[in-house]
Amino acid sequence: MYGRHNERQRVRERRRATGAGSAIGAFLAFGLGPMATAPQAHADIDWLVDFLDISATSADTAGAADAGIWIDGFDSSYSNLHADLQDFITDPGNTDLLNLINGYGLFESLFGRLLIGNGIDEFAGTNTSLFGWLPGIGDLGDGGFLFGDGGAGTDASYVDNLLTAAGVGGNAGLIGNGGIGGAGLNADYYGGNTLVEATAGGAGGSGGWLFGDGGDGGAGGAGWSGILADGLNGSIGAGGGEGGSAFLFGSGGNGGNGGAGGHGSAGAGSQLDQVGGNGGNGGAGGAGGNGGNGGWIIGDGGDAGAGGAGGGGGLGGSGSDSIAHDHDHDHYVHEATEGGNGGVGGNGGAAGAAGVARTLFGFGVNGTAGTLGAGGDGGAGGNGGNGAVDEASFISAGAAGGAGGGGGDGSIGGAGGAGGNGGDGDVLGGAGGAGGTGGDSNTGDGGQGGVGGNGGSSAGESLTLPDGSVVSGAAGHGGAGGNGGDNANGHGVGGDGGAGGSGGSGAVDEYGQVLAPGGDGGVGGNGGASGNLLGDPGEAGGEADGATGGTGGAGGIGHPHDHDHDHDHDAGGDPGGDPGGDHDHDHDHDHDH
Repeated sequence: MYGRHNERQRVRERRRATGAGSAIGAFLAFGLGPMATAPQAHADIDWLVDFLDISATSADTAGAADAGIWIDGFDSSYSNLHADLQDFITDPGNTDLLNLINGYGLFESLFGRLLIGNGIDEFAGTNTSLFGWLPGIGDLGDGGFLFGDGGAGTDASYVDNLLTAAGVGGNAGLIGNGGIGGAGLNADYYGGNTLVEATAGGAGGSGGWLFGDGGDGGAGGAGWSGILADGLNGSIGAGGGEGGSAFLFGSGGNGGNGGAGGHGSAGAGSQLDQVGGNGGNGGAGGAGGNGGNGGWIIGDGGDAGAGGAGGGGGLGGSGSDSIAHDHDHDHYVHEATEGGNGGVGGNGGAAGAAGVARTLFGFGVNGTAGTLGAGGDGGAGGNGGNGAVDEASFISAGAAGGAGGGGGDGSIGGAGGAGGNGGDGDVLGGAGGAGGTGGDSNTGDGGQGGVGGNGGSSAGESLTLPDGSVVSGAAGHGGAGGNGGDNANGHGVGGDGGAGGSGGSGAVDEYGQVLAPGGDGGVGGNGGASGNLLGDPGEAGGEADGATGGTGGAGGIGHPHDHDHDHDHDAGGDPGGDPGGDHDHDHDHDHDH
């Protein structure tokens, strides 16, 4: 319970006064008296009597004492005392004695709670006893008035259209630990129009008012992923429960972790005359629960729960290809359509706050703060549809690819989604989509920028329109790479900028004549900054490749070396995309991305 104090040595004066020795002796005699048949204690608690027995010396006498020894002594002694009490309570051989102590149901009938015994796990009833109406009297989910741990809280549920929240852990009485909080419910679809969102975890129970630790908070439920239809957003995760607090001697419970956000679903794709659907956005992660507070005399604060990870963005749907046909001697061209954009990644859940060591004498330390959840990755953009040309001089260019979704912010930034590839065309190739921006980081590395989509190729056809104008072939340009995410505090590395997409391939005829120039490569994304410092330049883009090749994209701006934090950062973003190359008219273009 206090292991992390072993390296911390603090000196306080111990003052003594008269008048309390007999009270402590009476307490120990009463408290340990019923354990006549229990196993002998594993540790001597004379140190505690000496610590509390302020009658041995006058108030004017002060002696230096090592606070660490007191803390370690309490840690060992309470752990062993608690283990002995639990052995006694749970030993079947002590059932008759416990029934006698608890008045053969008298305490339960009068107060709705035992004198000695553990609380019932997942108790969901009410206190209907004679004095059950008294404020704070508790119920059978709480530990016994004298000894016993609180029972675990009920897990959240949804049954017969009734949503039940996660239960709070039971409280201890005089001596004992609080029960853990129940787990939150994961979001789910229950048919019809019933979508139940994620619910929070339950709080941990309070430790015994004399000795005992608070219970841990329950974990929050995870968000729902939008799988029922195209392009649905993921739902948010729920928060973790708060850790229970101690009162006099004991540590606070740990906060529960937040639930993860749900993933967005992919956008609809390849529907005639329809632009590709956008991917759904990822849901944000739930917040971590706060740690419970330590006891007023000795005790650490509880550790906080971590925030849940953000959900990933859904993929953008592909655009539809162009189709030309005749209908009753009329010419129709279904234009190629653009790919949908990728969904944005969800942000990581907020970190819980550390529990406070509120001890009046300095015998304890605060808990550890929780961590921010990681950001979700952005979804990739959909590919653009391929173009066509028909005999009646109708033209449809290859369509542009969709943009990649941005990564979510978090302890580690989510990666940006890749841009979709542009569609190929007989005459004009479509442009590649831009890569998504990487998410920013609070403590770790920024997210990597998404790669730009490749430009669509051109077969080198040209077309004379009815007005006499000529449309010459040209390949599509590559999409720009996404920028890397920033790191906020300089302790992590800014994300790499995404590479620009390659330009589409042009075409030449069998005599080497240019029919369609290749497209330009996309510009590389900028690398993310670390600690908000300016970045170094990134690498240069590729050179133009041949007479029909386009210009290579420029490299991104990089993040710097950080001398203050004694570690190197990458120099810059990835280079820009390759240029479009020469392409034979009888081409076989590979358009994978």
